[in-house]
Amino acid sequence: NRLVVYATTDTLSGEEALTLIDSDSLLRTEKNVNPGISDAAYWIRFDILNNHPEAIRFFLEIDYAQLDYLQLFEINDGEINQLEETCDRFPFDVRPVQYRNFVFPLEVSKGETRSYLLNIDKRLSATRFPTSLYTESSFWKMYNRETIFYGFCFGFLALVTIISLLIGIRLRLNIFIWYALYVLTFGLRCFAKLGYGYQYITHDFPEFNTHFFP
Repeated sequence: NRLVVYATTDTLSGEEALTLIDSDSLLRTEKNVNPGISDAAYWIRFDILNNHPEAIRFFLEIDYAQLDYLQLFEINDGEINQLEETCDRFPFDVRPVQYRNFVFPLEVSKGETRSYLLNIDKRLSATRFPTSLYTESSFWKMYNRETIFYGFCFGFLALVTIISLLIGIRLRLNIFIWYALYVLTFGLRCFAKLGYGYQYITHDFPEFNTHFFP
């Protein structure tokens, strides 16, 4: 699995992007998966080889929940077919995998190599797209570990908020009340940044979700 990242300020279809890539006419970026604030859209070409003794269902994760638009294409004998289309402006339950980040399931047969093209668009804003590839079982193991970890983190922040608020009210010390509000705000910001806000709170309101993080 090797990623090659291309950048363009033009809005391209999958066919147009593949043609430009094959003719070496699309700019290859050296900033890879963390370009920062940019006015470009990004195209990622990659291959997946299944060297397991059986067919494998892989999960491709894009570890940034605030991306505006994603398209995944499969390349087969020079032809390109769209597999998925998603973004943070779509209702959450239409995602192929119900997860806070964007995840695409990919079926690859034994000994087979498949080629893909991924379009990521978040222009004039901070953009990054760390990419990980899991087998299905390893993905759900990661998911369970992560759920326990973040559950503990947000539970601790909630406990600190409640204790600080009770102390502030009991002792009539405004500093504890302000601290409780600070911790609550910090926790909600993290909750939204990680994608949990959209998953659990605003999942049916994509129009609101685009402004939920601030």
